[in-house]
Amino acid sequence: MNCYAELAENLSAGNPELVLLERMKGIKPPPAEEEKDVITTCTVDCGGTCPLQVHLKNGIIKKITFYDDGEAPPLQGCIRGLNFHYRVYAPDRLKYPLIRVGMRGEGRFKRISWEKAISIIAGEMKRIKESYGPEAILECNYSGSTGVVLHATIWGANYHLLNCFGGRTAFGTLTSNVGASWASRFTYGDIPYEDANSFSDIVNSQLIILWGLNPAENRFGTETLHWLFRAKKKGIKIICIDPCRTDSVKALGAEWIPVKPSTDTAMLIAMAFVLITEDIYDKDYAAKYVFGLDSYRDYVLGVADGIPKSPEWAAKITGVPADIITRLARE
Repeated sequence: MNCYAELAENLSAGNPELVLLERMKGIKPPPAEEEKDVITTCTVDCGGTCPLQVHLKNGIIKKITFYDDGEAPPLQGCIRGLNFHYRVYAPDRLKYPLIRVGMRGEGRFKRISWEKAISIIAGEMKRIKESYGPEAILECNYSGSTGVVLHATIWGANYHLLNCFGGRTAFGTLTSNVGASWASRFTYGDIPYEDANSFSDIVNSQLIILWGLNPAENRFGTETLHWLFRAKKKGIKIICIDPCRTDSVKALGAEWIPVKPSTDTAMLIAMAFVLITEDIYDKDYAAKYVFGLDSYRDYVLGVADGIPKSPEWAAKITGVPADIITRLARE
């Protein structure tokens, strides 16, 4: 009989033994295994803020799974969010401030307190501001486990801190999507993304082309894959144009058109050749909204350089057969 059972027996008999109680001093019973789930969100840079269910055992993360609260569509996290505990417990994760003690590049650091680290950073900020002005501080952000909250250009903590400090030099564009934002301005004429259709409108498509987009593995809005599955279920044809046969091709049952890397533009120009020569584009729309169409038409047809940008021309560059380019343009 162990000491715990012996104590329980004596207590139940109404005869607590002082000697036994003395033996119990300083002895802690083995902790019961505590399991619980915590609902949280992923705050890594993409901004999707997908809801996650963290499964804990004795305070240790055992796994992370999707959390579906019944709302439609479910915001399903990606592989990065679902594996975040590997980052939390990574052996090389930095858990406290370090300061370099050797030459640059030697990799020699020592631990310092948070107070010391804040003092050093604040001192350097003051020195730079007094010597060169606040514009000498470059706000180079967008990274970190809470990137959207702390490091975003317009609403992040860095933004407010440095503005209160007297200003800073910042990027004129977003680091991750400047191409998309400019394309949105030219296409919709206003703030990027805010005047486009919602993702739910995907199910009203007649044809969906994922050109270099692989939402089964990479985020482009948390809802994207959900609505693509809805479109697939509805019977809408999906085509993936990508050098690789991605998981999106397999998950969506999409037609895959492999194209040689960095030759996409030639394929697009050849598709324009088909639209122009077969007279199957919306001429009224183009006349009203498209800038530079006449000079572009001359380039595509070869008037400018004597080289018609036909599907046959593009096939040699892209590796995509001419008949597939032609059929895709017609579709």
